[in-house]
Amino acid sequence: MATRKMPQPGEKNALFFDVERPQELNRFFERMEDWFVEEGINVDADKKKKTVRYTDVETEDQWKALSKFDNGTFDQFKEQVIACYPRAVDVAKGSVAGLKKKIKQIGLVSVDDRDELLSLIRIMTAEVAKLKKIMPPIHTNRELVNIFLGRLTQDFAVNIAAKLSVHKLAAPAPAGAGAAAAAPRNPEDMYNVADVMEMANLTTQEHSNPFAKYLGYSGSTGGEGVAVKVEEAISKLNNTMSLYEQHTKLMDQRLNTLQNLVSQRPQGLTIYSNPNQGTVAFRSNHILKLQCSVKTVYRTATV
Repeated sequence: MATRKMPQPGEKNALFFDVERPQELNRFFERMEDWFVEEGINVDADKKKKTVRYTDVETEDQWKALSKFDNGTFDQFKEQVIACYPRAVDVAKGSVAGLKKKIKQIGLVSVDDRDELLSLIRIMTAEVAKLKKIMPPIHTNRELVNIFLGRLTQDFAVNIAAKLSVHKLAAPAPAGAGAAAAAPRNPEDMYNVADVMEMANLTTQEHSNPFAKYLGYSGSTGGEGVAVKVEEAISKLNNTMSLYEQHTKLMDQRLNTLQNLVSQRPQGLTIYSNPNQGTVAFRSNHILKLQCSVKTVYRTATV
């Protein structure tokens, strides 16, 4: 049976490192090493000579000029090459800044954007795995949870937080003896980022089933609808209060007018009131008549 041969530089399916895509440098070296195993190439000098041939002319000269090309193992040469490309270093080791940059391209994810959510989870999972290898750690679990929830719509994030709280209360106590098994978590860091992502995935699955409307899901615009209803209720309440204040002010004015008339009553003036009609009449020897109705005060004088 014929053995598989490594394609020569420039041939179809041959590996090639593109300097315009330095983030793929680590993958380039991994595939080269796979070819070396299949071809049975074990000498470091031969590995280095073959590797530089699968680049452009300028890059080949630059790599050959590195100190570890002539005096070093293949692994040392590989590390020296990768160190020349910061983006390749970020891909290999991972960084919080690199993670934020990658997920920022996705945009905010709502509960009904399952494809976008799964894409976000894949990126987070891969980058978190790299970050865990960095010692001492450059991140915290709380920071990763905030980064993940920050890429979700507010309604979606609140829904996940509520589910996690209920799940925590319903979950049985962890088995095991000792204080470590029963020690509570920091209230500011209650859930692992992996658990948060798993709950987000389950939430989108529940939203897609026929009973989603009975589970309290209203889609990506549910929160906006609630906000509109609250604003309408507040507006109606403000209008009612304004009308009440106007009515109170008008009644105070009428009461003041009546009190002034009573206090300025001349002698010989008799007051008659009719509560049923809301009027007050004044009579004297000069047949002076004054009526105060609900809307206006009328005065009629007869000589």
